Amino acid sequence: TTGGTVRTPTWGDGNTGTDFRLMYQQTGNLIHQHDPDALIICEGLSYAASLTGVPANPVRLTHPDKVIYSGHDYPWFGHAASQSQPDYLNQMHANLGQVMDPGSWQAPLWLGEFGVDNQSPSILDPGIPRGASSPYNAGTANWWHNVTAWLAQTDADWCYWHLGGTHVKGTEPVTNRLIYSKDDRCGDGLFAQDWQGPSSLYLLAALQKLQPASSGPGVT
Repeated sequence: TTGGTVRTPTWGDGNTGTDFRLMYQQTGNLIHQHDPDALIICEGLSYAASLTGVPANPVRLTHPDKVIYSGHDYPWFGHAASQSQPDYLNQMHANLGQVMDPGSWQAPLWLGEFGVDNQSPSILDPGIPRGASSPYNAGTANWWHNVTAWLAQTDADWCYWHLGGTHVKGTEPVTNRLIYSKDDRCGDGLFAQDWQGPSSLYLLAALQKLQPASSGPGVT
């Protein structure tokens, strides 16, 4: 909402008040006037969960090789708790992966956010059956194994949410209800609450497994 007017984000329709593609093009070209080597990261719509408008309406800059598309994915982003891996891979390709499809390649893709509850060992520990703690953990575990499989298969770059072991003070908008107090333990942080080591060795190992590139320059 801006100035009391509700605006629904769009992609590629030319509406100067809502078109994110137009915003990225205008902003990216302005940045490139000062720094032509800057990479312009363009997030999708629907909380960065959708880049479906890109194949038909890609971001076109004066320096076209400087565009990177970015998406987010979490277990609550429309994924069924029991979603099969083939169904998940198809959904991710439709929502995000089309931008790097060899048949209509547009630009690199960066999964700018994905994360998981590090407090439930049934999600991450391969020695514990999925869902050993609760039904919610079963669904989250299923998503975790699917998203890491997608990252390994596509070799998309990524950024885990998030690093910190503790929260800053957080309140709910409008109501100002306290959500987190300063230094509360962060349930999805990579660091433990004391910041002296990882919150989960299984989480650290899973992310380290995804780090080596499987394609691109210098990879045979």
